Amino acid sequence: MERNRENSFCCGGGSGNFYTDFFGVGENSPARIRVKEAIETRANILTVACPVCAIMLDDAVKGEGLEEKLIVKDISELVNESLYV
Repeated sequence: MERNRENSFCCGGGSGNFYTDFFGVGENSPARIRVKEAIETRANILTVACPVCAIMLDDAVKGEGLEEKLIVKDISELVNESLYV
């Protein structure tokens, strides 16, 4: 994804937004924008390292109706899965 590392784009869950929902849950919420960016790359797994991101982005995947195309996984899940390949 183009926005990464020092130019990354927050899922919208930071600074307490996970609890307050200040940014809203509409189609222009940060999480839904991020999911749209991920799907544009043709990715089928969106990997996160933050439990709040996992929740926010998983909800955004559902909101966009992309459950069959994109799955959100924590990086620890990928590491665990790689141990049994």
